[in-house]
Amino acid sequence: MDFVTRISDKVVVIDYGVKIAEGKAEEVQSDPKVSRAYLGEEEAEDAQNL
Repeated sequence: MDFVTRISDKVVVIDYGVKIAEGKAEEVQSDPKVSRAYLGEEEAEDAQNL
């Protein structure tokens, strides 16, 4: 994600063909839908507790 943040002004996240987030990389990275889609429910909860 660090690489994407450095080279992109805007990102779009797609999960199973459906756009679930769009915006600045920092904003999208903190979106709970993105965490669930790419980390899974349990890992997403763990990441929020850090």
